[in-house]
Amino acid sequence: MTENNDQTILPYSTDNLLVNFTKSRFGLYLLVAVVIHVIFIAITSISYINDRWIDPEGSARRKAELEAAQSNQMAAAAAVPPVNIVSGSNMSSNVSTAAVGTGSVADAAGSNANAPANRTNTAIMRQITDTAKPSEIPKEPDNLGISIKDTNPQ
Repeated sequence: MTENNDQTILPYSTDNLLVNFTKSRFGLYLLVAVVIHVIFIAITSISYINDRWIDPEGSARRKAELEAAQSNQMAAAAAVPPVNIVSGSNMSSNVSTAAVGTGSVADAAGSNANAPANRTNTAIMRQITDTAKPSEIPKEPDNLGISIKDTNPQ
């Protein structure tokens, strides 16, 4: 009876089950993969380890400074008046006299009140903020003066 039992156990021995792993480089590759993962996790966790274990007081100080900076930015953003933007559906045929909301098109299109003082008199700023000449404004806003036949020479 023991001989029959030994024959059924023998194919399931640990040496027979692990023969694919012990006679190949799988163990080496597994060890290299584990080491690479441990190094990657350690590198990406430096700030967490620093904030939680090494310097929790510095972490609290940095967090308070960040919140103070964000509140200052929010206060500065609230102090700047919003600029009305003209959309195509709100434009009339005479752009210079059209009004949108409470601000005029000239205010929305190119007021340089929000620009830094050293940038208000540059060539680009003048091109952006100048109003269009009446000859530049199309009579029909949807008509660009070019047809599909002009763009496709075939």
